[in-house]
Amino acid sequence: MNSYKSQNVLLPLIITLLLWFVLYFETMASMAKTWWTSDTFAHGLLIFPISFYLIWKKRHLLSDSISKPNYLFIVGLLAIVFLWILAATVDVQVIKQLAMILMLPAILASLYGYKILKVYAFPLFYLIFAVPFGEFLIPQLQEVTAIFTVMGLKLSGIPVFVEGMYISIPAGDFEVAVACSGIRYLIASLALGVLYAYLTYQKLSKRIIFIVLSLLIPIIANGIRAYGIVMIAHLSDMKYATGVDHLIYGWLFFGLVIFVLFYLGSFWRDAEPNTIPEINTTVSNKDFPKLIAIVSVISVLSLGPISHYYINSVSNEKIKPINLVNASIENWQVSLNNHSNWKPTFIGNDLELRQSYKKAKIKDLNSEELISVYIAYYQNQTQQKELINHGNSAFDLDKNKLLMNTTLPITIDSKTIHAKYYQLLHNYKKQRLVIGWYYVFGYSLNNPIAIKIIQAIGKITGLAREGYYIAYAIDYDGEESLAKKELIDFISKHWPQIKNDLP
Repeated sequence: MNSYKSQNVLLPLIITLLLWFVLYFETMASMAKTWWTSDTFAHGLLIFPISFYLIWKKRHLLSDSISKPNYLFIVGLLAIVFLWILAATVDVQVIKQLAMILMLPAILASLYGYKILKVYAFPLFYLIFAVPFGEFLIPQLQEVTAIFTVMGLKLSGIPVFVEGMYISIPAGDFEVAVACSGIRYLIASLALGVLYAYLTYQKLSKRIIFIVLSLLIPIIANGIRAYGIVMIAHLSDMKYATGVDHLIYGWLFFGLVIFVLFYLGSFWRDAEPNTIPEINTTVSNKDFPKLIAIVSVISVLSLGPISHYYINSVSNEKIKPINLVNASIENWQVSLNNHSNWKPTFIGNDLELRQSYKKAKIKDLNSEELISVYIAYYQNQTQQKELINHGNSAFDLDKNKLLMNTTLPITIDSKTIHAKYYQLLHNYKKQRLVIGWYYVFGYSLNNPIAIKIIQAIGKITGLAREGYYIAYAIDYDGEESLAKKELIDFISKHWPQIKNDLP
């Protein structure tokens, strides 16, 4: 392709990409901040350079790939922008970032046709690995790691006691924490595995097999790694494999696993095609995007930030207080002096309330007990002021050990609430039960995706913007079943009284 003509043909794309970057700079910046501050997603710093390099390697195919604009992809771009608007409305960063990345192939295909997307499909869609996603897998990966560790210890003849994510052996106690889940190894391995499969194999079947292995092997290896750390600690009387040693062994082990995986994969390498592609150096008028396509793409891209600004340009109404003191529960009274040390963490809430109720004696339990109520209120869903946020928690992880995490159906006034049920061991060596749920748009929910969808609909339509987190807790030192029954009975009487008084 003639250099001068190439520049003119690509000028609309360059201008459009610059506009895309400016319009969605906040989303890009949030993604870059995660790369820079998170060890789990540090690989994101390399994804854009890798993709650009792969595109540059295929630059000789550009001329033959350009055709007339494809207006069907403009419709697809509109759908992606609408997805970004929904995510921005309830501030779901990962969906915003994913939508922003997916705009790129849609822009390219809209201006230059489907063929160019087919040629550059891999480097364009490889950019998805720049999106920091995968943290939702952490609980499942923790469970798998715990299973591997316990199985290995039992096979080694070491007595082991397991309670949730906590493992006890004669040498000491261990917790399968978030850092032990192996999520950082899994995501990095998948990103490297997909790239290696693309560069090394030509056959689709080989690529799929290698990608699957790049997923499975890190999970298995992380389980073996965790078992090895516990064994080293056991054999060294807890002198090694803890603290910094723990992380060093982890990354060294992961590096070795990846090296072995790639080395073995090289034995089945496919030969690259020997044919040298012919380069078309001519450019016809049809290669230039039509003005209507350029204007349409720019208009659709602008729709995202403009709509988001409009939806969020509302004045905050004065928040009225929540009054729980007047709630009258049989055999219970408000405790003005005694308070539990239980306190959920809900970042950026507009209103927060804690109230404790005392009962002289809970039947069949060994001491006077308190039931604590917690409500967090969010008037508008904006960044760092979100009802659903990974930083929000029903309890302090540093002061409580999680023994059980499950869903508990509770029937109140003939309606069933599927609440989250936690059994904890807190720092006073007492047991604690917590039951909590979200209250949005008149619905009691616990599914984060459903909550976000309802919040987005409520904000876009202007019908509802607020959201609540409701939680109850009881400390006990008797039978769990009795404390659980007492707590549920209290909730069934308390919640109907305060629900209608919420702002």
